[in-house]
Amino acid sequence: MLGDAEGGSDAQLIIARALADQAAVTPTSADRVRELLQAQPEGLELGPDLRWALTRALAALGELDLAGLDEALAGDDTMDGRLEHLSAKASLPDADAKRQVIEAALTPGAWSNAQIDAALVGLQQPLSRDLLAEWDATHLDRLGDLWREHSIEMAQWLVNGLFPEAGTELVAR
Repeated sequence: MLGDAEGGSDAQLIIARALADQAAVTPTSADRVRELLQAQPEGLELGPDLRWALTRALAALGELDLAGLDEALAGDDTMDGRLEHLSAKASLPDADAKRQVIEAALTPGAWSNAQIDAALVGLQQPLSRDLLAEWDATHLDRLGDLWREHSIEMAQWLVNGLFPEAGTELVAR
């Protein structure tokens, strides 16, 4: 489909963005994402946003590790690049990496709104959502602390962004 779009057209860019979004939830898409990163179709501008979306998809699929993400950051060491790196790190199917991101996000004043937003985008990747089970089980217990320790806006982001997916058993202690 991407190859059928006119080079440099809006349609081509929209299809490429959709491919990046879909790739993060399609385990068999890693080769296609790598191909797009290495040999982009004629006319497609692989700007930082699209490059990071594809990189985050590979991270979510477990096809990139932290060293690979650090390498991507070295190529785009800007404020936006650092936020995308954080989002991709949170996307990794690695329980320890997710725990570190959540702990930092829950530390009042540790991160900016933009960093929290980037972390939540990564943590919400569906293929590794099960790795948040430890958080899910204690979500209700932590609500009071979230509202007490964070600004209203930040608490709302954290409560909504970390809320367990449908069907998760919640236990109030």
